[in-house]
Amino acid sequence: MLNPRQALSLTLAINELATNATKYGALSAPSGKVDVEWSKTDADAPQFLFTWREHGGLAISVPTRQGFGSRVIKDFIAADFDGDVRLTFEPTGVVCRLTAPLNSLPAWRWRRVQ
Repeated sequence: MLNPRQALSLTLAINELATNATKYGALSAPSGKVDVEWSKTDADAPQFLFTWREHGGLAISVPTRQGFGSRVIKDFIAADFDGDVRLTFEPTGVVCRLTAPLNSLPAWRWRRVQ
Protein backbone atom coordinates (compact mmCIF):
# COMPACT_ATOMS: atom_id res chain seq x y z
CA MET A 1 0.00 0.00 0.00
CA LEU A 2 1.25 3.49 -0.89
CA ASN A 3 0.26 6.92 0.32
CA PRO A 4 -1.39 9.22 -2.26
CA ARG A 5 1.84 11.14 -3.10
CA GLN A 6 3.77 7.89 -3.60
CA ALA A 7 1.01 6.48 -5.79
CA LEU A 8 0.96 9.64 -7.90
CA SER A 9 4.72 9.89 -8.36
CA LEU A 10 5.07 6.17 -9.16
CA THR A 11 2.20 6.44 -11.66
CA LEU A 12 3.79 9.46 -13.34
CA ALA A 13 7.14 7.69 -13.51
CA ILE A 14 5.66 4.50 -14.99
CA ASN A 15 3.74 6.59 -17.53
CA GLU A 16 6.94 8.42 -18.51
CA LEU A 17 8.93 5.16 -18.74
CA ALA A 18 6.21 3.51 -20.83
CA THR A 19 5.89 6.51 -23.14
CA ASN A 20 9.65 6.64 -23.74
CA ALA A 21 9.84 2.85 -24.18
CA THR A 22 7.12 3.10 -26.83
CA LYS A 23 8.76 6.00 -28.68
CA TYR A 24 12.46 5.14 -28.39
CA GLY A 25 13.03 1.97 -26.37
CA ALA A 26 12.07 -1.65 -26.02
CA LEU A 27 8.39 -1.21 -26.84
CA SER A 28 9.22 0.44 -30.18
CA ALA A 29 10.27 -2.96 -31.55
CA PRO A 30 8.10 -6.08 -31.93
CA SER A 31 10.59 -8.17 -29.92
CA GLY A 32 10.92 -5.67 -27.09
CA LYS A 33 9.74 -6.35 -23.58
CA VAL A 34 9.63 -4.64 -20.20
CA ASP A 35 10.04 -6.46 -16.90
CA VAL A 36 8.57 -4.77 -13.84
CA GLU A 37 9.44 -6.22 -10.45
CA TRP A 38 8.97 -5.17 -6.87
CA SER A 39 10.04 -6.85 -3.69
CA LYS A 40 11.36 -6.24 -0.22
CA THR A 41 14.57 -7.23 1.45
CA ASP A 42 14.64 -8.87 4.85
CA ALA A 43 17.81 -7.18 6.07
CA ASP A 44 18.20 -5.33 9.38
CA ALA A 45 16.93 -2.22 7.59
CA PRO A 46 14.28 -3.66 5.22
CA GLN A 47 14.13 -2.04 1.79
CA PHE A 48 11.42 -1.71 -0.85
CA LEU A 49 12.80 -2.41 -4.34
CA PHE A 50 11.09 -1.49 -7.62
CA THR A 51 12.73 -2.21 -10.97
CA TRP A 52 11.72 -1.37 -14.55
CA ARG A 53 13.97 -3.16 -17.06
CA GLU A 54 13.67 -2.92 -20.85
CA HIS A 55 15.18 -5.52 -23.18
CA GLY A 56 14.85 -6.96 -26.64
CA GLY A 57 14.25 -3.64 -28.36
CA LEU A 58 16.37 -1.31 -30.35
CA ALA A 59 19.82 -0.34 -29.07
CA ILE A 60 19.70 2.89 -27.10
CA SER A 61 22.24 5.50 -26.14
CA VAL A 62 22.58 7.83 -23.18
CA PRO A 63 20.59 11.02 -23.78
CA THR A 64 22.59 14.22 -24.17
CA ARG A 65 20.30 16.17 -21.84
CA GLN A 66 18.03 15.47 -18.91
CA GLY A 67 14.42 16.35 -19.70
CA PHE A 68 11.39 16.89 -17.51
CA GLY A 69 10.51 13.19 -17.60
CA SER A 70 13.87 12.14 -16.20
CA ARG A 71 13.54 14.70 -13.42
CA VAL A 72 10.06 13.39 -12.59
CA ILE A 73 11.40 9.85 -12.45
CA LYS A 74 14.49 10.64 -10.42
CA ASP A 75 13.51 13.51 -8.15
CA PHE A 76 9.81 13.01 -7.39
CA ILE A 77 9.99 9.31 -6.64
CA ALA A 78 13.14 9.63 -4.57
CA ALA A 79 11.60 12.40 -2.47
CA ASP A 80 8.18 10.76 -2.06
CA PHE A 81 9.68 7.40 -1.08
CA ASP A 82 12.61 8.88 0.88
CA GLY A 83 14.79 6.65 -1.28
CA ASP A 84 17.20 6.48 -4.18
CA VAL A 85 16.38 6.21 -7.89
CA ARG A 86 18.93 5.07 -10.45
CA LEU A 87 18.07 5.54 -14.09
CA THR A 88 20.58 3.85 -16.38
CA PHE A 89 20.69 3.67 -20.14
CA GLU A 90 22.15 0.27 -20.96
CA PRO A 91 22.60 -0.87 -24.58
CA THR A 92 19.78 -3.39 -24.06
CA GLY A 93 17.40 -0.77 -22.70
CA VAL A 94 16.52 1.55 -19.87
CA VAL A 95 16.69 0.32 -16.29
CA CYS A 96 15.02 2.30 -13.53
CA ARG A 97 15.55 1.08 -9.98
CA LEU A 98 13.97 2.55 -6.85
CA THR A 99 15.38 1.56 -3.47
CA ALA A 100 13.60 2.95 -0.42
CA PRO A 101 13.31 2.16 3.28
CA LEU A 102 10.39 -0.18 3.74
CA ASN A 103 9.15 1.96 6.61
CA SER A 104 8.51 4.78 4.10
CA LEU A 105 5.46 2.80 2.94
CA PRO A 106 2.36 3.45 5.07
CA ALA A 107 1.22 -0.19 5.10
CA TRP A 108 4.57 -1.29 6.51
CA ARG A 109 4.42 1.25 9.33
CA TRP A 110 0.84 0.22 10.15
CA ARG A 111 1.74 -3.49 10.29
CA ARG A 112 4.77 -2.85 12.50
CA VAL A 113 2.60 -1.04 15.08
CA GLN A 114 0.10 -3.89 15.30
